[in-house]
Amino acid sequence: MNSSVAVTLEGDTGKVYLLVSVCGQNAGRQRRS
Repeated sequence: MNSSVAVTLEGDTGKVYLLVSVCGQNAGRQRRS
């Protein structure tokens, strides 16, 4: 899994992946609260 994550974090794709993960966590928190 580390290898796939390392590949995903390369270039702009990594930024998009991080944004999606952070936005997903924020959405989940807002829905719960």
